Amino acid sequence: MPVFSVVIPVYNNEPHVEEAVQSVLEQDFTDIEIIIVFDPGTDATEQIIDKLAEQNDIIEIVKNEKRMGVAASRNMGMMKASGEHVAFLDADDIWCADKLRKQFELIQRTGCDICYSSYRFIDENGKSTGRPFYVRDNIDFKGLLYGNIIGTTTCVISGELAKKYKMDANFHHEDFVFWLTMLRDGYTACGVSDVLALYRLREGSRSWQKLKMPKHRWAVYRVFLEYNVFKSFWYSCINLIRATIKYSGTKRIR
Repeated sequence: MPVFSVVIPVYNNEPHVEEAVQSVLEQDFTDIEIIIVFDPGTDATEQIIDKLAEQNDIIEIVKNEKRMGVAASRNMGMMKASGEHVAFLDADDIWCADKLRKQFELIQRTGCDICYSSYRFIDENGKSTGRPFYVRDNIDFKGLLYGNIIGTTTCVISGELAKKYKMDANFHHEDFVFWLTMLRDGYTACGVSDVLALYRLREGSRSWQKLKMPKHRWAVYRVFLEYNVFKSFWYSCINLIRATIKYSGTKRIR
């Protein structure tokens, strides 16, 4: 059983998927398996990941017969995972080489169920778009309501949670709902203050779309959490303000 299972959903990621996978292969913590879940697309992504799997026996590829979407693909990866912990990476993002080691050390010290880290935004060409986004040392359900500080590409959860919970494709912010569900159920989350991941912001990317679609944040509060209109409006406004500041490059949001 590996310590970490790394789940990478891919769909039309030809320009960046090799760099993303390579950043996992170059981790200084090596007790890992990589599960790539492929959604059929229109570019050369499939050929790239097939070649990577041929060259590295720690890579397993799961191929969906039709496009399932990122939530279902992550769920498939979690189901296939055999690691003590499951880490998520989007196929256009990059990990720093010490990411898994530093998170493993924090998990060992704190016993937390969810571990996330600070991160930096980069553009299509890999250039920094501003200052890093630094995360809090820990977060609970109430704190997360005011804004999602847990970046999926930075996040590690216990293998137990990966088998118990699933991402809900009914919500565009399926990751936010995922974290909220686990924290509401009493599980703990801790953060590494070091920048351990690079988030690629590009026109049309999910991160870009989330910033521009406040109605999806509203759905988290109004539909998922079933808060009343006034409470949903309050949290949605704060979340939008913080998200706007975060994406503009502000260092720290408390």
